[in-house]
Amino acid sequence: MLRLLARAGRSLVATSSRNPRAIPATELARLGSAHFDSVEVTVALQEAWQLVRALNRYVQEQAPWQLAKDPSASDRLDSILYGLAEGLRAVSVLLHPFLPDSSTRLLAALGREELSFETAIFGHVGGGARVEELEPLFPRVERAEA
Repeated sequence: MLRLLARAGRSLVATSSRNPRAIPATELARLGSAHFDSVEVTVALQEAWQLVRALNRYVQEQAPWQLAKDPSASDRLDSILYGLAEGLRAVSVLLHPFLPDSSTRLLAALGREELSFETAIFGHVGGGARVEELEPLFPRVERAEA
């Protein structure tokens, strides 16, 4: 998504008030916080992965790489990219206890560094953040031939 923003000539995430229903970040942030409070760490991780899966589905369904080719779809593309950036921000906050280095790097690339669970709600921050490209957080490991 960060590369798509860069390729589309967008270094700032546009502001959008629309929360795609496909991204359940608000509910998951509340549940994640509650599970940590009650020391249900495994359940909190499962809730965060639900959001990861929802973001993956949303990307596949919306195909922003196709919209980036159509100048007339600019507003829709901005809304989708905002939704993805907000979803990534929220999931990064939720996953920080499990993947502190990776989530910190992703939040920095998104121009957001707040780690409080209260901020892991979709739309908590508006657009306008300057995003940066990011090397893969989990690079592919090639198997050595025997």
